[in-house]
Amino acid sequence: MKIRRVGTLLILFAGGILHAGVWHWYGACGHYWHQTCVVGTCGSQNQYNLVANNWGQVVCNGTPSFPGPADTVVLQPGDSVILESDVELQRLIIQEGATLVWRGNLTVHEVVENHGHLVYAEGYYNRTFSGTFHNYGTFTQTTGTLTLDSASTLINHPGATLELRLGSLYAQDSSGTLQNSGLLLKSSTNTFYLHSPLRLQQAPPGSLLVHEGTLYLYGSLSGPVYVDAGAALHLRGAHLSDTTRIAGPGTLFLEGDLVSTSDSLTFITSIDSIRWTSSFSLGPGSQWLNYGHLVYAEIWTYLRTFSGTLHNYGIFTQTTGNLTLDSASTFINHPGATLELLYGNLYARDSSGTLQNSGLLLKSSTNTFTLWS
Repeated sequence: MKIRRVGTLLILFAGGILHAGVWHWYGACGHYWHQTCVVGTCGSQNQYNLVANNWGQVVCNGTPSFPGPADTVVLQPGDSVILESDVELQRLIIQEGATLVWRGNLTVHEVVENHGHLVYAEGYYNRTFSGTFHNYGTFTQTTGTLTLDSASTLINHPGATLELRLGSLYAQDSSGTLQNSGLLLKSSTNTFYLHSPLRLQQAPPGSLLVHEGTLYLYGSLSGPVYVDAGAALHLRGAHLSDTTRIAGPGTLFLEGDLVSTSDSLTFITSIDSIRWTSSFSLGPGSQWLNYGHLVYAEIWTYLRTFSGTLHNYGIFTQTTGNLTLDSASTFINHPGATLELLYGNLYARDSSGTLQNSGLLLKSSTNTFTLWS
């Protein structure tokens, strides 16, 4: 087919577009991945439509070719693409300055490399990613549910941002992993869920910032976390590993049974408001250091247990309910700290459970509190 101009559109011959399975975006028809358009007529009497797509493919009276399972797609600076349906590729590379809006299932046999801006914006359906995703730029999830398939990995590299606005991020099973060495950012006033069995692994210099709205985190957590004023982080049945530090003027909710996956965990909280309504089991040699305001507020229906060593350097307030120190567990109220007892009961599983007070042990409110032997 010869090069021809129809109106102001330049149509290139197909043989000059594709080299060794590498596809580039031309955007002749608009912004959609599978979009086609009629760019002229063809045939001996111009009786057929000349059909093009956004990948530089042109056919007479047919459907142009699209990137497939054996192909590599490279989006270049200035490209703005909407992936509106399912795609299977060998590789996907999004260069700096390119934007991809993603709405379908995406299977990539080798790797996705994002150096630009990738936006996941599926509003209604649970979409799946299969493969390994390397984010070096910005990945924003604006809506919907995204599931990592078995043995699939999302890696947020140093200097990169994974922005969570609204929706959910799951894993098909416990082999699905989110590895964060960049910034994991919860933005917008909406709610986002990081759901188990997704494993969140943070490595230096990675951090989690809950800037706005509410983030529910199920599964594993490690590394530094900061919660801004007006924002909230809910840990539900979380598995804490290595050293986890949670700070900021926001609110932390400890819900569902929390456990340590390490026998030498140091869990540090220096956040203005902590609401604790669950059992918390730390391994031998593990400790919780509280520098903020920790409120135990379980309702009377349940007897919650703390296992490990809790160092209080801030304020610990028990407002309601029953809290039990497990065997060989210790609560240490340090000099300058306050342990405030409003209403409820504090037990020990046996005589090895200890409350050590070098600060202020304060009984407040008109209600009754019992320290049980």
